[in-house]
Amino acid sequence: MASVKTLVRLQQIRQYKKEEVEAEFKKVLIALRQQEDALDALYTSLTRLNVQMNEKQTRGFSNVHELSLYYDYMDTLNKLIQKQQEVVRQMTELFEEKKGELLEAYKELKIVEKLKDKVIFDEGKKASWREQKELDYVYLSRLPRD
Repeated sequence: MASVKTLVRLQQIRQYKKEEVEAEFKKVLIALRQQEDALDALYTSLTRLNVQMNEKQTRGFSNVHELSLYYDYMDTLNKLIQKQQEVVRQMTELFEEKKGELLEAYKELKIVEKLKDKVIFDEGKKASWREQKELDYVYLSRLPRD
């Protein structure tokens, strides 16, 4: 069985790895939220444009060029939304990947902690057994011999 010193060192390494993965996870989470906010902003712009177009349609467009500008802008927004949806999808995949890595790092750390505790318990048990054996020997050696 591994020594306590080895397990303590392994636990330190696993702890460092966990902290590293946590930092990466937080960075990805922040980036994902930023991308989602950008997508929401694009949706908001598209909604406002639709409202403006509806208002213009009720009042009537002043010329065809103005109508063309609105449709071009709407087309551009739709393309940007599609690109941003793809970015958010990729960031979500990365987020899920980092989440899995983080869970794995937590599991590894817990396993090492439990193994270390088991080794400490077993060593304490062995030490107690040896001490009891020594006490039994001392007791038996002091008994009078017949």
